[in-house]
Amino acid sequence: MGGTALRNLRAFQRILKGSGGLGSVVLATTFWDKVTEEEGAKKEQELSRIWREGDSAVGEVEMRRLDGRKQSGLLLLHDMKRKHAGAGSRSLDVSAMVASMEEERRRERERRIEEQEWRHRAHVAEMERQAHQEMEARREEAMRWREARRAADRERYRREHARRRRRKERRDRYDSDSDSDVSCCVM
Repeated sequence: MGGTALRNLRAFQRILKGSGGLGSVVLATTFWDKVTEEEGAKKEQELSRIWREGDSAVGEVEMRRLDGRKQSGLLLLHDMKRKHAGAGSRSLDVSAMVASMEEERRRERERRIEEQEWRHRAHVAEMERQAHQEMEARREEAMRWREARRAADRERYRREHARRRRRKERRDRYDSDSDSDVSCCVM
């Protein structure tokens, strides 16, 4: 047994303890058509063990199986009424029980809200962390791109400068060759 079922059982035990306790309690189990007899017996033993471990201020605890038929539920109510009518039975103050149940529900709701808020804050923090990492990665990528662009521009400039230098040298050579040809012929 776990999760909601265990929380509900613990809440029921706290309610009974807060009411000053009862002489007896009937724990009715359902959905017997969904499990095997062996599985059901194990669940009943677990429920009984958990109930005994809790501090519920209840004397006698009776386990009853409801099989899903209306007659099963009516028989349980009839037996409880007959037992309650017996001597020494103590009735539960219904208004105190309702107030206690409402308080328990309020606490549970507050706990769930706090848990949801904590999860939300954690989710937002994780999203912020991821966004920061993504921005940092994009910034680094932009820096690499700019550096690559600068390197390409420097290389293009170097090549252009070298090409112009070679062209000038060829022109200078041609001009110097032309000058020497002219001087040869003029002589």
